[in-house]
Amino acid sequence: MLGLLWSASKMFGALNRGINLAFGVPEGRPFYLSKLRYFAMTVGLSLLLLVAVGASTVLDLVSQLDLTRFGFDGTLFASVGGRVASLVSIFTTITLIYKLVPYERHAWRDILLGAVAATLLFELGKALFVLYLGNVGNLEAVYGSLTSVIVLLLWLYFSARVLLFGAEICAVRIDDRSASTQ
Repeated sequence: MLGLLWSASKMFGALNRGINLAFGVPEGRPFYLSKLRYFAMTVGLSLLLLVAVGASTVLDLVSQLDLTRFGFDGTLFASVGGRVASLVSIFTTITLIYKLVPYERHAWRDILLGAVAATLLFELGKALFVLYLGNVGNLEAVYGSLTSVIVLLLWLYFSARVLLFGAEICAVRIDDRSASTQ
């Protein structure tokens, strides 16, 4: 388990360097503090993921209850509630990443536009990825058992690109705001 957490912290290190580069922030932390910070981000995001899975499970349980006698349609509630829970958890995660990862703190108004754009792109990519996975049977004929690894790496690449694109939007907004104040 510690090995997996350590490996995941390396991913956060790469993400940290990319976001700080997008914001134009030079690295200024000692090595040991950076490693502890990456590990803390890994644990924190893992806990946030557990909360999101728990909320999804609660929504699923509520949708299975017979709520028609109270005037609620359980399937509609689960569908809309699932989408809203997904959007809120992704938006919260991305916003916290843009707020806490850079070495310099920025105002909430500077990071919200980038977080909204990244959230919407992530949701769009998720929907397209589901369609893509419907056709992955063709890939299994070519790649065999490596198909799962290839698909996972493709998803991680897309997710990282969306996060960095949102960080670039935040950086442009911060640069525009600093240029208008001068």
